[in-house]
Amino acid sequence: MFRRLNTFFNVNIPHSLKYNPYLDGLRGISISLVVLFHFFPELFPFGFIGVDIFFVLSGYLITLIIVSKLNKNNFSLKEFYRNRARRLFPALIFILIFSLIVGYLFLFTYEYKNLGKHVKASALYYQNFNLINEVGYWDKEAIYKPLLHIWSLSVEEQFYFFWPFLLITLYKFRKLNTHYLLVLFLILFSFSVYYFHIASEKAFYNTFSRGWELTLGGIAALLYFYSKDYLAKYLSGKIFFPLFILAVPIVFFTHIYSPLKILIFLILIVIWILRTNFYRDLLLGNKILIFLGLISYSLYLWHYVLLSFLHIFGFTSYYMKFFILFLSLLLSTLTFRFIELPFRKKESYKFSLLLFFMLIFVAILGYIIYIKNGIPDRPINEYVKEQQLYFKRDKAYDKNCLDIATSILGRKPLFFYCRATSKDAKAFDYAIVGDSHAHTIYTGLARLLMKQKKDVILLANSGCPPYIDSYRGKTLRDTNVCERKIQDIYNVLNNLNIKTLIMTTRIAIYMSEKGYGITERSFSKRPTRYREYYLNAPNYNPSVLFLEKLAKTFQYFKNKNIKIIFILENPELGFDPKRCLKRWFLPIGNSCKIDKKEYLKRQQKYREQIKKIAKKFDNAVVVDIEDIFCDNKYCYVYKNGKSLYADDDHISLYGSFLIAKKVIKILK
Repeated sequence: MFRRLNTFFNVNIPHSLKYNPYLDGLRGISISLVVLFHFFPELFPFGFIGVDIFFVLSGYLITLIIVSKLNKNNFSLKEFYRNRARRLFPALIFILIFSLIVGYLFLFTYEYKNLGKHVKASALYYQNFNLINEVGYWDKEAIYKPLLHIWSLSVEEQFYFFWPFLLITLYKFRKLNTHYLLVLFLILFSFSVYYFHIASEKAFYNTFSRGWELTLGGIAALLYFYSKDYLAKYLSGKIFFPLFILAVPIVFFTHIYSPLKILIFLILIVIWILRTNFYRDLLLGNKILIFLGLISYSLYLWHYVLLSFLHIFGFTSYYMKFFILFLSLLLSTLTFRFIELPFRKKESYKFSLLLFFMLIFVAILGYIIYIKNGIPDRPINEYVKEQQLYFKRDKAYDKNCLDIATSILGRKPLFFYCRATSKDAKAFDYAIVGDSHAHTIYTGLARLLMKQKKDVILLANSGCPPYIDSYRGKTLRDTNVCERKIQDIYNVLNNLNIKTLIMTTRIAIYMSEKGYGITERSFSKRPTRYREYYLNAPNYNPSVLFLEKLAKTFQYFKNKNIKIIFILENPELGFDPKRCLKRWFLPIGNSCKIDKKEYLKRQQKYREQIKKIAKKFDNAVVVDIEDIFCDNKYCYVYKNGKSLYADDDHISLYGSFLIAKKVIKILK
């Protein structure tokens, strides 16, 4: 088998160390775990540990290469980085260019802009830090980033940058032994445990919280290089198999990364590498695993890019996944044979320098795409121009409303949304009050009510809903501004002859103070809070506060004999609905939908509590619009071929009309 592999793959090329097919067998296990995890996460939730094995292997091999050459007095940094360049750059350059071409043909402007940013970060090997503030590795939206997986390559490349200097320094001072690396390992591992405890998603991508795994591989290399005879005597099955029995269940029941859980498994991997019968290991000598190990780098690059584009384009059936899995294997084999191997034979330093400049060129190309906002003048944008009209929101204010509010207040209003169907302050039958969600339902209601010769006015403000005493902000000063905005809304309302008030807001965010989905990852870093938080109110609880303020609001309008039509919040998507558009050349679009259970998981308790409060007030009627968006299993972006959403949580003009029809029936 090895001869056939050598014939096809031409493995007999210059290696820094003697070629060891059993290490490729271990690579084969690693890449299999990673690929299965990405394609079938529900079946292989523990597969992410394949990346951890790669980290240990990288630390082991790189350290062994450097130490062996240092001891022969022939280590060269210039040669080391040349070898890294010819080994890693060619396939990566090819994959990045492939991604840019596919993106140019099929991605929407905002998607292509983001891809350009990620191409730049991947080419310059800082994609791991680029992702820290964008998406968590386990987030559902992670799959829509074709270059997400380059984070691990970035960690390794950053490791390659400083590790040789550390080993050279230790060698010169005669300190290159396991004791010093063990101290470094303990420092990095302690940092990792602490960082994962306080910020797990950031720690997952961070090089310093991953350094202990690469250092563990380095310790294994020193043990092997300096203590081979000792290891041959003591690393027997008496150590290996009990640890194996202990580690495997831990791994199989590990669905989220944890340094403490992974450590035992990685120690097992180190012992597996160092065992005396390593070269006779039947599992690592498996021909299929060795084959997968040989193509592992190309397979790692290809599989996630293809899988991500598959999800972006909406082809998520198991049949398509199996097809893409086969295609990944085929393309990886061809890439290894016709790109990786030929370039690895090039020993010219000038050629390696050329590869470096090619990578810089790709990074510049990605940056240009990013600053050009995804190159809007592309064929796909012409194709979707008409479809994108669904995502427009109506204007925030008009002259009618501003004139009325200014006349009443004696100045321009502080609140942001102000629309009216009449110039006469005494003509309004209805007022729509709330936040930006109230703004989105205004258009549909205004047009339908005008057909019935009824007038309506919109008084709303973003992020500062007009509930009694509901003063919110990112600072105490912000809450004071919010208070003045709410007072403006009530001052205008009190000068109108309104008998029915239509109220709606984005309830979940005011009760949880947490954003939702990929579009609002940054929201929780500095949330908008009620004034009570800044006044150090005991047992601060935004959910309880919201319900109290809602009850006060219902009571306030009951005292004024004003009826309230309270519209419950529409389902939040957590992603940009524009990704659901049909794409140029592709026969179908993404049938975007969210699991109804996920929607209710966030909103159900709020909905029930609001309905319970409303029952206490005979002037309040709750309107549930869930049936417009959802069936028994899913909530949808599209209905009758039109988008219900303008963005991740605001409804579109079309959605506004559907809600208006339901509300009009109740108003009658």
